[in-house]
Amino acid sequence: MFHSNLPKQFWCYAVSHAVFIINRLPYATMHFKVPYELLFKQKHDISDFQVFDYLFFASTVMNNRNKFDTGSRKCIFLGFKTKVKGYIVLDTKSREIFISKDVIF
Repeated sequence: MFHSNLPKQFWCYAVSHAVFIINRLPYATMHFKVPYELLFKQKHDISDFQVFDYLFFASTVMNNRNKFDTGSRKCIFLGFKTKVKGYIVLDTKSREIFISKDVIF
């Protein structure tokens, strides 16, 4: 949070992202098992891990744009949404927080 230069109102996203990663790392005290696997009895794919406050581009929906609008907008990664295939993102221009699955990191 200190290095991201985001306002303090986004601290809840930083904590949520940290907990998300902590729950998917193996621990020696648990015999190198992952808490997520013990709780849900399934393996989690860690290939979707991203850095908090990472800059990327999110695709805009075709219904909400015309041919003169851009196809994507510059956003900041804030975290993951549980039970949803998408990322919580912050639009850098409009300061809107939304969930998007069509992103390019």
